[in-house]
Amino acid sequence: MNTISSSKPLKEDFERRYRKNLEMLNPNAAGLDLHKEEIWVCPGGFQDNHEPEVKTFGTLTGELRKLVAYLKEKKVTAVAMEATGIYWIPVFEMLKNEGFDTCLVNARNIKGVKGRPKSDYADCVWIS
Repeated sequence: MNTISSSKPLKEDFERRYRKNLEMLNPNAAGLDLHKEEIWVCPGGFQDNHEPEVKTFGTLTGELRKLVAYLKEKKVTAVAMEATGIYWIPVFEMLKNEGFDTCLVNARNIKGVKGRPKSDYADCVWIS
């Protein structure tokens, strides 16, 4: 598990574009951007005057268990995840079995938002 510190330009760009335009619908939700060997996680999303907390986890079973424990520690109840291919299946199943309200979002819809920064960091924050 790694804590990601955003680079200053990315953070400033994100704040400038989305600080007042994003409405938080569920403060107990997390956004996940899944890849073959890495999962980017943002619990709680982007809030005014708070830098989003973003961590990465591996995709092996032990790392997925750490992900579940982390989400429970952060009091997350709902998870939205974006993935291409089949990488989402074990993550989705484990989170669902642990009682999280889990949904898979269409990567095409997420990536198609005009003007949105495109990075794994920004993706998981945007999804949350």
